[in-house]
Amino acid sequence: SRAWYAMVWCAKEAMYKLYGRRGVDLLDEIRVVGYDATLGRIYGVVGDDSRVIVDISILDESYVVAVATYE
Repeated sequence: SRAWYAMVWCAKEAMYKLYGRRGVDLLDEIRVVGYDATLGRIYGVVGDDSRVIVDISILDESYVVAVATYE
């Protein structure tokens, strides 16, 4: 669904900003590895297997907010 793609895009963007490196390969260096719908949380991996948690909020069905932190 469109909401899922928006959540993944925002999660990857939040992980990219957390990772802090330019020129990152978004397919290989920033990966989504899991999702918990009850928590609104996406799990990811950046770089050399650093684990990341991304909390997702959907506001008014028009905006997605993603906040990434290292696990």
